[in-house]
Amino acid sequence: MLTWVIGFPLVAAPASPTPPVLIWMDGLSFGLWSIGFLFESVGDWQLAPFRSNPEHRGKLLTHGLWRTTRHPKTFGDAL
Repeated sequence: MLTWVIGFPLVAAPASPTPPVLIWMDGLSFGLWSIGFLFESVGDWQLAPFRSNPEHRGKLLTHGLWRTTRHPKTFGDAL
């Protein structure tokens, strides 16, 4: 249900009477999407070598984005 509510603007946008040009909100949306994509990508990039090291088995990654938020990939996806 939440996905439908969040995605509703994408369904309503084609019916909008505004002209088909980019506006400031398009730039803001792209900026937020870029930050979210960056968070997911960097989170994956930091986690891969950490998990591949057998010495880190059962330990938490506590540096980089993982120091700031426990779930940077989920945050990036939600953003």
